[in-house]
Amino acid sequence: MPAGDVVVFLYNPFGAGILSRVIANIEAALADGPKYFQELMAATGSRDGSVRLWSLATGEEIRKLTGKFSEVRCLAFSPDGRTLATVAGTSRYVWLWNPSTGKIVQKITDQSRYLNDAPRCVTFFPDGKYLAATWEHGGVTVWY
Repeated sequence: MPAGDVVVFLYNPFGAGILSRVIANIEAALADGPKYFQELMAATGSRDGSVRLWSLATGEEIRKLTGKFSEVRCLAFSPDGRTLATVAGTSRYVWLWNPSTGKIVQKITDQSRYLNDAPRCVTFFPDGKYLAATWEHGGVTVWY
């Protein structure tokens, strides 16, 4: 592997092994990327309701995001890296964060859902124009 390349493995936490293997040239990404790609990061959610942002270059924690909710169930970065979406516990909301500042930008929900329904997972479409969430009692909501 050429100098500056790293391998990132995505594992299935339920024991099915490696889901995918990505080779990336960190030096090229840092040199060629726009400002918000200068710090490549990963996000992890935890049972205490916090989200931690990690530097992929150093492995160190960049910042801890906290809100007034229970365990983080799912999270996803927008394709441009400017927004992080999270769902947590029994909250009816999808929380949108600015990873650079650590601030909540917006919270969204589907008002047509039952009051005791909560989003379970969230993802951005590859073009970044749409955000989708699956719900505990079934169904999918797409925002644009």
